[in-house]
Amino acid sequence: MGRRLIDLLRDERGTALIYVTVLLTVLGGVGVLAMDVGRLSTTHTQAQNAADAAALAGAQELDGRTDAISRATAAVAAVLNRQDFGDTPGTIAAPTATCADGTGTNCLRFLRSLPANDDTAISPSDVTTDPTEARFIEVRLAPVGFTAMFAAVAGATEAADRTNQVGATAVAGNDPLICGIPPLVMCKPSDPTALDPGNMIKSFMQPSSGSTGSTASYIGGQFGLLCPADDATNCGAQAVGQNIASVTGTCVRGSDMAMKAGVNLQQVRAGLNARFDWWLPQASDGNGPWREQAAYVPARNVTQATEPKGNPLGGGTKCDRQDLDPAEAAALPQDNCIADGTCERFGDGNFSSGWSDYVNINHGGSESFLDPYRGQFRNGTSSPTRFEVYRAEIENTAIVQPGQTTAGGGTTTEDGAPQCFKDTTALSTPDYTYFDGAPKNDLRLLRDRRVLPVVVADCGAAGFDPKSFTPDDIIFVFLTEPMGDPAGSTIHVESLGPADGNAIKQMHRDVVQIYRR
Repeated sequence: MGRRLIDLLRDERGTALIYVTVLLTVLGGVGVLAMDVGRLSTTHTQAQNAADAAALAGAQELDGRTDAISRATAAVAAVLNRQDFGDTPGTIAAPTATCADGTGTNCLRFLRSLPANDDTAISPSDVTTDPTEARFIEVRLAPVGFTAMFAAVAGATEAADRTNQVGATAVAGNDPLICGIPPLVMCKPSDPTALDPGNMIKSFMQPSSGSTGSTASYIGGQFGLLCPADDATNCGAQAVGQNIASVTGTCVRGSDMAMKAGVNLQQVRAGLNARFDWWLPQASDGNGPWREQAAYVPARNVTQATEPKGNPLGGGTKCDRQDLDPAEAAALPQDNCIADGTCERFGDGNFSSGWSDYVNINHGGSESFLDPYRGQFRNGTSSPTRFEVYRAEIENTAIVQPGQTTAGGGTTTEDGAPQCFKDTTALSTPDYTYFDGAPKNDLRLLRDRRVLPVVVADCGAAGFDPKSFTPDDIIFVFLTEPMGDPAGSTIHVESLGPADGNAIKQMHRDVVQIYRR
């Protein structure tokens, strides 16, 4: 008996089964735990993706219009997402209720601002119900129930010990851009008719004192410079002239614009006058002189009563100009009241005093070059705007040339076509058609180098902040003459009226992104 007991104690057969049993139990638990972790991670990812998608859809509609919040709410509700590994797989419902505070679930709320630090909680002052102020949307999904299998294996019997709630929150915003424009902003005049199509605006640039704070003074019609969206730090200081002169322009923020403190007037003048084939010493960039680059091609019609000094195609960057004898050359006339000083900054579209001189000198006293287009003039068959005169000259091959006979029997000395620009291929690119072609308010006007889209800001509004403001409008203006010297001189433009929805849509670029989770 004793020997049998000893033999039994020494018998090692089957001992591996014990280790295998223990190991299988451990591996089984690890496997169940891994499945739970995978299910939990996937459920959280699907829930977060649903929150992100809903927030992005809503943010897309936050364009500052009066129905922005209602459209954003509808967009959130239209987003379909699902989760597959929660307790009840299926569609994740999009919230439509308004969050009472920052702790609710299955709700959303709209924000006018976000704290600069992501760790700072959103405060009540950030929340808004005004659709014109809403820039961000916060979406909080209803939690998805998730029961862990490992907890049951581990012996948890209470439901609370085995069930988790997987929630997700996302904050998205729309920070749109306005692209393809020069970085110019005009302060809105107090007279609502001042910017009517055809009216001349005698504008001036914001002085270079650098003041854009509460002590700065802004006057209706005053021009300023906008900070490009990609250079908030330096506000485009090194590229002001390039952004004004180039065909592509620049992009500015569409809902939180900022004015540049001070203005480099020589850069502004170089940028504007490049469009008139007038190349100042500043007219160059890293690729060389602007007048050798297609990106800075001047207008096809640069009639301005000046001529290039010296050899137009000689020299490097510079091709300066000088005035011609007023008996032999005439620029588009200013409004009568602008010319005689009886109206300070805003004209009325009446330029009859200088019209006869313009026609007599540049067209031999005949208005026949206008005849094919009279039925399409904005103000009637006998009252073209300066822009319509300018376009008719292009389309009817009636741009002034040297040696034409004037009504007084003399001869013209101006060549109204570009003389200094060296890229002949760019100059020969077919022009767009204004009459019988593009509508009077169409983005295709941007292809005309003497037409500028300009942001209008309500600088006189209470609490106006030049470092953070929303544009009041965008208008097209026609450059009627170059910016003169000295550099502090004024800019003369003719209003072409506000940009319509189609033009704004083509300039608009949505930049929708997630800001917080």
